Amino acid sequence: METAGKLVDNDELRDALKENGIGRASTRAALIETLFKRDYIRKERKNLIATNTGVDLIQTIQEELLKSAELTGLWEKKLREVERGEYAAKDFYATPEGVNAALANVYSQIPGNWGGVGYAGADNGWYDLNSMSSDEQVVPHRNTGDWELTFSELYLRKWLPSHSQVNNTWSWLYKSVTKANLSIQLMETSKAEASKIAEAKVLRAFFYYLLIDDFGDVPFYTDNNTTIAAMQQKSRKEVFDFVVSELKDNVGKLSPVKGGEYYGRFNKWAGYALLAKVYLNAEVYTGTAMWAECIAACDK
Repeated sequence: METAGKLVDNDELRDALKENGIGRASTRAALIETLFKRDYIRKERKNLIATNTGVDLIQTIQEELLKSAELTGLWEKKLREVERGEYAAKDFYATPEGVNAALANVYSQIPGNWGGVGYAGADNGWYDLNSMSSDEQVVPHRNTGDWELTFSELYLRKWLPSHSQVNNTWSWLYKSVTKANLSIQLMETSKAEASKIAEAKVLRAFFYYLLIDDFGDVPFYTDNNTTIAAMQQKSRKEVFDFVVSELKDNVGKLSPVKGGEYYGRFNKWAGYALLAKVYLNAEVYTGTAMWAECIAACDK
């Protein structure tokens, strides 16, 4: 990771990578540990080798720049220019590289990870909270300590504010909302491409949908400068109306491309699927069923 610049042909970008390589000394160990946990790499003597899973992941990414050390080189180069006062942040976020960086910061919250971060497969987070409290999974508590007592308590509907799964889900979703707000603000200030701003707004709507689905009435903000004192508690119906409005206003602006660079991202069809899913439980959230709207979104 420290010598990644050797793989870059562009002299200017290679020079930008020479000082730091990929990542920082303080973050490399955690990055490598995550790659091991996800079975993307394995150790062979003193070398780290990509596993078949890691190779398959890279092959699914169609955008070559995202797989290249050149992307880090571009970011390092721009950071140097910002430090020297030669490049304003709003100029960066108006570029494809800046837009990708802004969106990647939000999408980074979705993959499952340890510590309750992520949408699916996260340890003691959203997935555990929602699957253990339904009939999807049953994890018994064993006196040997193999499993936490909280798993069986969730299944018995005895959840408490002190449960890690509840706290982790709450913290993860609000961290995600904050990142989405920042992404939108940076791209709107920079007058970035409308479809990319729409993508960030759909992501934010997705996180707020998960919040009302799990917690009902929730604190609501779209500006990260909002103070705790000024932050309003919104009813489940009010946030539902916001989510639906944001999706209706922005899903049509998303790319219709399937796969490729949109693998794992919100394109137009994923957006309509989310809208249909929100409508599906409208009666729970608002007291009024919206079956016709759900079918219309599915028919898109």
